[in-house]
Amino acid sequence: MLRTVGRTGSRHSADELFTATGERRQIYARDTRFDDAAPLVRMALGEANLLRPDAKAGHLVCPIPGCEDVRYTTRAGSRRDHFVHRHRGGAAHSPETWFHYTGKRLVGAWAQDRYPDARIVIDHEAVSNGQIPDVLIEFPDGRRFAFEVQYAALTQDEWTWRHAGYMVQGIVDVWLFGHLPRYLRRDRYFEDEYVIGPLIRTVIAAGARPFWINPDEALVGSRRRLSDESWRGAFEYDAGPDASRTMTLALDALADCRVEGTDFLTPLDDAERALAAAAEARRQRELDERLAWEAAERARAERKASTATWRVQKDAERAEEYARSIRPWVHRDLRGALDVIEITMPADVGIRLHPAHWHALVFRDLIEGRVGQTFTYTDVCRPFMNMGEPKWIYRAVTAYLFHLSRAGYVEFWAQGYWIETEITVLADSKNPPAQPGWERGYG
Repeated sequence: MLRTVGRTGSRHSADELFTATGERRQIYARDTRFDDAAPLVRMALGEANLLRPDAKAGHLVCPIPGCEDVRYTTRAGSRRDHFVHRHRGGAAHSPETWFHYTGKRLVGAWAQDRYPDARIVIDHEAVSNGQIPDVLIEFPDGRRFAFEVQYAALTQDEWTWRHAGYMVQGIVDVWLFGHLPRYLRRDRYFEDEYVIGPLIRTVIAAGARPFWINPDEALVGSRRRLSDESWRGAFEYDAGPDASRTMTLALDALADCRVEGTDFLTPLDDAERALAAAAEARRQRELDERLAWEAAERARAERKASTATWRVQKDAERAEEYARSIRPWVHRDLRGALDVIEITMPADVGIRLHPAHWHALVFRDLIEGRVGQTFTYTDVCRPFMNMGEPKWIYRAVTAYLFHLSRAGYVEFWAQGYWIETEITVLADSKNPPAQPGWERGYG
């Protein structure tokens, strides 16, 4: 693509080189021994002495059209090796002009090297609406790409007009903005981030992708999205970096970029695609998990509703059974103890009978007419052991015995809720308790 000799390394990082906007050294030359369409010669580090004879012989000259004196020599030393004019050039050597010219020639050489079967035109052929792309690539299958290396000032309206002009002709326009502060300015607070200017924001809003180029380093910058660690989590959940005032860049060699279908892609895109696939798989997994959870919740709610309906029905049946077969003799024979029989306590659900039903059975069989006698905790539980889970039966019986103790009908000694002694009957429906058990200190 480019004629280089020797090493091309640097003491600086790629990011530092990409935005070294104060650099004014000319490292490209045109070789007069080839035609004007030939790739430019790029001087690598350490090549100044090697290329000086060709420069002095007039073979390597300034590539800028209209230069007042194209003659070159080379210079080495503490600064990077570079070409210098034997005499100062004219206005054509402004940084914007230099970078624009070498940038489009660099892109043209890349396209010729990578796509030898394509037709490559550099900055001299207009398309049907009169626009002249910096580099036009026409592939044998009919695809056309217009590459624009943009260093000069460009308004948002002008970009929109030119972008639309390419779109209506079916031409894919790829914009490589300059690495100078006009289009790439570091944020003053975060040195690794760049400010998203109004024009770049317009490009993004139009659904196009902005790129940046540094011709001297043959690097292309592209905006990170999923690969931006600071935004990855937010972007994956649709709160992406487009709303941010800054962006981070990935820097790739132009030689590693490619055209695929109707897209200009950099190595960053491969990483982004892998991250996007992983993010989509994670989204789908989370969606599946949520749908499964919602289905389980619906099933649980249906079971709960069904259980609640069943319980209401069973409670009604138990209340009807109590009212029909038990309540008449309770009101006839145990009327004096209705306050401790027809009471509902939270633990009563542990026994599958209406609360007043099993309270009445306990009172009738173990308390009524047995003042002064004793019974055991097991005596209370035994009749109900087939009417529920044992632990819930024990909880219901214990709660009821403590209630009877507090009301003064029985007494026992307990360690916490563990009844350790036999239970003594103190009162019944005919002999009501003199005072509540808690006033006597029992229970």
